[in-house]
Amino acid sequence: MVASVRLVPVDVDRDGDADDELRRELGAGFLLVTPGVRPSGGDKEDQERLATPADAIRAGADAVIGGRALYEAPDPAEAAAAIAREIEGL
Repeated sequence: MVASVRLVPVDVDRDGDADDELRRELGAGFLLVTPGVRPSGGDKEDQERLATPADAIRAGADAVIGGRALYEAPDPAEAAAAIAREIEGL
């Protein structure tokens, strides 16, 4: 099923090595998506391994998923805008 949608969720590897290996194995047509990102300075909550949006993009992710960082935020629209600003600043 994953191959049919060409989307691979990955835990970001901060040095990018795992993402490079995935790209070699899967080809450039796959999107690497990092779930569970939190904006810089955000609450870590129960996350043991945390990536900021910038960490994920720098490590090779094509997209990020905010999840709880967005839907549990007091102002979800502002939380999404903060993530977008962080990525745009790269």
